[in-house]
Amino acid sequence: MNHIGSIFAMAVCLAMSAYFSATETAFSSLNKTRLKVLADNGNKRAALALKLAENYDRLISTILIGNNIVNITIASVGTLLFVELYGDVGATISTVVVTLVVLLFGEITPKSIAKDAPEHFAIFSAPFIRL
Repeated sequence: MNHIGSIFAMAVCLAMSAYFSATETAFSSLNKTRLKVLADNGNKRAALALKLAENYDRLISTILIGNNIVNITIASVGTLLFVELYGDVGATISTVVVTLVVLLFGEITPKSIAKDAPEHFAIFSAPFIRL
């Protein structure tokens, strides 16, 4: 894989990590009563989000598996890229850089955003996570 391909793969994995992290926080923080009102008023996405929230254990397992897969992938691709660019020290550089990037942009920021509007984010994410 060339450098551009590696960077693109890492960006996709980072976006997916952000999605999984925000979805986890949204579903753990949402108010089911608000979702039910929206669903009763005909909002199909709210109805789907409510259905997912009612099976929280399965949902959280799916989210955590997905997040682990993309985070392991970004770390692996990052290590390959940095070792190719910087030699043996690249593994150390990758560990530091990828950890900071994933923590900031794949975990902390998305969770903060989802915490502020959990129902809205759950409604947005429900169609994508319903597998």
